Amino acid sequence: MALPQKSKADYYQALSGKETTDDWDILVSYSENELNNLLDKIWGEKKFFYNRTFPGAKETIGNITIEHTFNLSLTSPRLSFDSMNDGGPKVKLTMGFAGEMIATATIPGGEPQESTTEIPEGWADLVLKVPLTSFNITNGDVENAQNIIHFGDTGDSDHCVIFHFQNMESQWDFVPHPGIDPSVEEQLNQAGNNITGWFKTIDNVGMIDYGLAKINSKTDPTSKLLRPKSYKIVSSKGLLNIFIQTEGGSPYPGNDQNTQFGRRYSGFNFSSIPQDYTACIIISRELFSRKFLLNQVGKQSSAIDVVDKTKSISDSTPGAVMDVKYAKSVIVPAKSYYIPPIHFYIERCDIDWNEHPLRLTLSDEPPYTEPKYKWDWDFSARTQYWANEIPTGLTVLAKVEGSKRRFAWVKNYSINFDLCLTGSDQPETWTEPAHPGAEITPQASLPKFSIPLEELNFFATQNILAPGEKFISASGLMFPGDLVLIGTIPTN
Repeated sequence: MALPQKSKADYYQALSGKETTDDWDILVSYSENELNNLLDKIWGEKKFFYNRTFPGAKETIGNITIEHTFNLSLTSPRLSFDSMNDGGPKVKLTMGFAGEMIATATIPGGEPQESTTEIPEGWADLVLKVPLTSFNITNGDVENAQNIIHFGDTGDSDHCVIFHFQNMESQWDFVPHPGIDPSVEEQLNQAGNNITGWFKTIDNVGMIDYGLAKINSKTDPTSKLLRPKSYKIVSSKGLLNIFIQTEGGSPYPGNDQNTQFGRRYSGFNFSSIPQDYTACIIISRELFSRKFLLNQVGKQSSAIDVVDKTKSISDSTPGAVMDVKYAKSVIVPAKSYYIPPIHFYIERCDIDWNEHPLRLTLSDEPPYTEPKYKWDWDFSARTQYWANEIPTGLTVLAKVEGSKRRFAWVKNYSINFDLCLTGSDQPETWTEPAHPGAEITPQASLPKFSIPLEELNFFATQNILAPGEKFISASGLMFPGDLVLIGTIPTN
């Protein structure tokens, strides 16, 4: 039974604050049902064989020799993934077939006599369990998928995830259905080796036609951040998962023992794809928050420093929380005003950014399709308020409670970003105790900035593809801990 899928809201809550890619930089997941539909379309148009003749068994009854042959057409397969196992990821393909069995009887000195038995659809299935592996298009090699697969150190390379028919681990069976002619069942079992042998003669290049996904190591606009360095294929209940290490991410591949989504947490017995979706791409918190976001902010703006405070708040804090500090000192300027016969004056305040950082919160809200950002700031400082040279202690306070604005969204197979502090984010300022005259209320003003984060051209550069070179169609983006793109595999 496939792992259950959570609603988008429950999925978000379950992933809040979690790092779910098992120490890999990226996890790509396909659902069994969607792959099955895709296979029905792709393989239904290019069947394994149509009206292909296979020799069956030969038997002798008295002086009569009977030779059996089969003329079969194999339907497109139904797909299911084998549970995780020590022998590497496997897929079970169940294929119906139809055709005819021809029995040719020969009597010494006589003419051969043929009789035909129709084999209608539904009498039996051909069931095979076949390992998944990777085919390196660049050099034509099939690589063992139960281990971590590495791209070359130089140059671009393309790998296809394929069914590996040419191996000793494939398992083949005919599964009869109620109502099958017993004589046909007996002869099919005897012809099985010839039929399964046909699959094992498919050459390596031919296997690419029956691939599930392609991964390439071409450089993306954000340098090495998303360039695949190694990956591992894992099949679990109802899912095909591809775990990827990138050049811009961790210096080492992720966990290689019982690799799975959310392995380090209890209660993660659910699908990595939420309800109503058939594919997802999960970018690890480490890669997105620390290697991309913090690095980009540092590159783009020398006027501010950013410190990630997410984990210091709570292990279950969703999204990200960051403290922003201006590199240069900022003051609340002094103000004076004369209302005869009194001369009012308020001394300046220096803002200590270590004590009063500007807080950036990245979060989500229903319907969990575009992460938001907002600014918050609380400031207070003691200063002197003078009236005709008579001082009075005064507290200057300032506060920003920003509104949520769109932080990230998907457009044309890229993730786009917006992050800025504008005039609408300026603080309200007041004093305690209050003093006469709004004219001398000090005004805190935060320097405006805009951080032009580079778009993350994930789909076009990472090339996680469905068969026929079709991209995963992303329709939503959420940031519970890791950055999660959710979508579907196009079926037309």
